[in-house]
Amino acid sequence: MILYDADHLNRATNLAHVLKEQTASLASLQGGHTIPPSPDQTLTIWGHGDPQTFAGLNAAGLHAIIQAWKTRNPKLNTVELVTCDARHIQDGQSSYSFTDQLMPLLIGGGRSSVLVKTLPRGGSKASWSRLWAMDLVGADGYYFAAGETEAAMIQGGQVMSEAFAKVPVSTPDVDKFITCLPIAQKLNDAAALKGPVAYVTSSGALAKLRGVLVPVTAYRDQVRGIVAVPKALD
Repeated sequence: MILYDADHLNRATNLAHVLKEQTASLASLQGGHTIPPSPDQTLTIWGHGDPQTFAGLNAAGLHAIIQAWKTRNPKLNTVELVTCDARHIQDGQSSYSFTDQLMPLLIGGGRSSVLVKTLPRGGSKASWSRLWAMDLVGADGYYFAAGETEAAMIQGGQVMSEAFAKVPVSTPDVDKFITCLPIAQKLNDAAALKGPVAYVTSSGALAKLRGVLVPVTAYRDQVRGIVAVPKALD
């Protein structure tokens, strides 16, 4: 099942199409509404993110939805957060990332209730990230950039603008994003050959996005420092 916030309906619909799954809005699960039954063992949520919120929810709010979903659908074992900055602190502006705040809430009895997966941090020094995908029904492709600083992340993102400018004007709008991705890859490769860059990128078709997500295996704790995440419950 693919859940989405208000601004990600089209992107979630495109992802659900290639994954052959259903969609639902996060808003439909709040305010006492019933959580639908789902045979899926994976719940994917796509929304805006920063160190404090994800898809309009704080860590406690998302935890409540995950636990309610698992109660209604006991086979749930994985939650995917498709967003920017789920694991980043934005260059020191926040003490803890969103997952730093979420993971302790999911852990009880020596286990995490679900396996949480996100886009990779992009290196041990990465503090900022951004995920791009076209907000147009039928569009394909994603582009992710993570950087040591906001400026580095923006630099990685500007490659997309340069690549877009090289897409033939005759290309249908719905195909422009996926068409520009190999161009962006060549531009990034050329930049890397000139010297070290302070950002990393990942891009490809939406069908490959799920395979890029990685498990969150540790979080920062105020007292204990870096804490390993216990194995998720089966």
